[in-house]
Amino acid sequence: MIVPPTQLDGASVIWIADGPLDGGFGFVKFVEEEDREGTIAHLAICQYQESPTVYVFACNREWKVIGDLAYLDVESAMREAERYYEISPINWKSVTG
Repeated sequence: MIVPPTQLDGASVIWIADGPLDGGFGFVKFVEEEDREGTIAHLAICQYQESPTVYVFACNREWKVIGDLAYLDVESAMREAERYYEISPINWKSVTG
């Protein structure tokens, strides 16, 4: 198992969630970017320093970011991730302690 990172794409990881074993959170494929495709195995709620915006990063099994969604706060990110990925509840785990 790969240890969850403390940073992704330069943003601090605040919360993480592992996808269900039967296929994760889904699959993503960007036509113009071949390296950004695969099963979404993990989600991470992250925040860049000095920014009020939080992001839900969709990550593959190796924790490489393959997609993201922006939100105003952590609570909105958690709530909307459940709706977006159609999985409820998502079992979020704090990375900060």
